[in-house]
Amino acid sequence: MEGDAFDVLDGAQKLVEGDVALLLAGNLNDERLSLTQIADLMNFTSLSYFSRYCMKHLGQSPSNYRLSLQPK
Repeated sequence: MEGDAFDVLDGAQKLVEGDVALLLAGNLNDERLSLTQIADLMNFTSLSYFSRYCMKHLGQSPSNYRLSLQPK
């Protein structure tokens, strides 16, 4: 039974992280916002943590992710 509770929590955490990644991607698409503004808006404790979060969940740094959104 205890394992089931951890599975539910793990699933909920993944769902929240997915939602955060979607919001993050949307904010990075808005070129009017600086990376510092996005980190503040999304309540990251530091720009460094924000950058590490992007690397983990988006697969690249915030600036590289933003560049990848620009038309070629």
